[in-house]
Amino acid sequence: GMEGPEARELQGADALRRFQGLLLDRRGMLHGQLLRLREVARRLERLRRRAVTITSDLSLIFCNSRELRRVQEIAATCQDQMREILSCLDFFLRGQGRGDRQLLQSGRNASIALYNSVYFIVFFGSRGFLIPRRAEGATRISQAVLKAKIQKLAESLESCTGALDELSEQLESRVQLYTKSSRSHDLKISANQSAGIFF
Repeated sequence: GMEGPEARELQGADALRRFQGLLLDRRGMLHGQLLRLREVARRLERLRRRAVTITSDLSLIFCNSRELRRVQEIAATCQDQMREILSCLDFFLRGQGRGDRQLLQSGRNASIALYNSVYFIVFFGSRGFLIPRRAEGATRISQAVLKAKIQKLAESLESCTGALDELSEQLESRVQLYTKSSRSHDLKISANQSAGIFF
């Protein structure tokens, strides 16, 4: 089979491309959760505007607790997805050695953003917001508090998707580099072969 640096570069490019595909797929899932979260925020805003006309305080509490449950579900899903991405990143970074400083830094930044997000979900969850304690805790949460938490969670998710985009761009440029260098090597070989025909 092929050996030497060119073969290694092609395998390297292939591995990077696969990893990039995996990252983009997971990033897309996180982004989907972010969109769901924004939808909840919009519904709460509409509810707040309607609240003036709602006669019963109970219906407002009911709507709040329903949206809170949605946010809790989104947070739990995000947490699972982030942990999965973190283990992929960890595996990838360990495999990189110390070769490519910029790529490693990008990978670390993505890891930090994800860790911070997981921490945010767990920490605030332990305060009874994202992880339900008792039923009445969910109904009593004020809309202002819920809105603020949703905003924080959305910002946290955005920092993750941003860091993953950055890492994906770094990976893309490495793949291009690998492909270009192996292509120029192929050209050299074919140039030498055609030169051999004439002499």
